[in-house]
Amino acid sequence: MTKSLPMTEVAELYATGESLRQLGTCYGVSGDTIGTRLKKAGVKVRSSKEAATMPNARRALSRGRLGITPWNKGKTVADDERIKAYAETLRGRSLSEEAKKKLSLIHTKHKWYATCQTCGRAKGNNRRTMCVFCAAKYRVENYPNSRAGKKLSLDHKMKLLRGLWGGRKTKPERRIHALLDFMFSPWNPYSYTGDRKLWVTLETGRHRNPDFVDLNQKKIIEVFGRYWHKNDDPVKIVREYQEAGWKCLIIWDDEINGSVRDRIMEFTYPYEYEEEIQQCT
Repeated sequence: MTKSLPMTEVAELYATGESLRQLGTCYGVSGDTIGTRLKKAGVKVRSSKEAATMPNARRALSRGRLGITPWNKGKTVADDERIKAYAETLRGRSLSEEAKKKLSLIHTKHKWYATCQTCGRAKGNNRRTMCVFCAAKYRVENYPNSRAGKKLSLDHKMKLLRGLWGGRKTKPERRIHALLDFMFSPWNPYSYTGDRKLWVTLETGRHRNPDFVDLNQKKIIEVFGRYWHKNDDPVKIVREYQEAGWKCLIIWDDEINGSVRDRIMEFTYPYEYEEEIQQCT
C-alpha cells in the first residue's frame, strides 16, 4: 500500500534546504521515496554536488563521519601501496613561485626572540617578546584582578565549593545513606547534605558542612574516615555542634557494622521515648 504524503509541505521543506534523508526520517519513508515523489510532483531534485553545498547536508555529513577511522591512519609508505604510489607522484615535484612566497610569509610572520624585549634578560628562544617576570608585571599593571579586595557572600562561597566538589559521596557515606533508607523507609528523616548544601554556623564563627541532617529534630550524623579525619577531635566537634543547638553522632568508617544500627536508632529516638514508641507500634 502506497503511503500518502503531503507533497506541498514536503516540497516547501525541501526548498528550505532539508535533505531527502532528513525528510524521509521525518515522514517515515526512505529518502529514495521522497526523491521519486518530488520528481512526480514536478520538483527538481538537487544533484549530489548541489546537496553537498547545503548547510544541513554538511552538518549531516559531519555527524555521519563521527567515529569513523580514516583508512590511512597509522600507515606509512612501507605499509600501503596506495600511499607509496602517491609518494612517487610527489617525488621530484617543485613548488611554484607563488607557493614558495606563501611559505616564506608563514615563516617570517612570527619572529623568534632569545632575549626579553623589555628588560633584555635571556630567555628561551620562542615567539614571546617578554620573559615570565615582565609578563607577570605587565598582567598586574594592565589587567588588575576585579575581585581583589572584595568579600564573597556565604552563598557565593558555598556555590563555588559545591562546584569544585561535585557532590560525590564517599563509600562510607553511601553505606550509611543506604542503611538510613532501609531503617526509616519510607520516611527517612535524614537528608544528605555532604555536598555542601547546608552549612552550620558554630559559636566560634566557623562553618561546618554535616553529612546527614534531620532538620526537624536538629540532629546531625557525621561519617568520618580514619585516614582523612585522623587529626579531628570528635569530642570537640560534638561540643561545638551542641553549642550551636545541634545534636551530633559521629560514625567512623570502621564502625559501620551491625551494631551501628542500634546507635543510630538510639540517637534518633532516645530511650526515654521507648515506651511511647512501643505503644505506637
